[in-house]
Amino acid sequence: MATFALLLTQKHRRRTVTLYDFEVVKDGSVILSETIRLPHIRFAWPAIKQLAQRFCERGHRIRVKDQAGGIVILTGVAAVCELGEGEATA
Repeated sequence: MATFALLLTQKHRRRTVTLYDFEVVKDGSVILSETIRLPHIRFAWPAIKQLAQRFCERGHRIRVKDQAGGIVILTGVAAVCELGEGEATA
């Protein structure tokens, strides 16, 4: 995940980036939390796909929050795992 964020940051260095918190949630508890810099929220989907592949089990959710703590994406891991390549886009 860190490699993806680093490459994305280097590629879009001149653009303004925003910090987003990516959380994997199971039964209401956060089981993994990572902060990633993105130039736009649409770039979150490849990171979401990577997380979904790591936790591809029903009942897990991926929640992405902006710097203010607002939820900008909330999706089930199973739904992301079932989508084909390129289907998870904003």
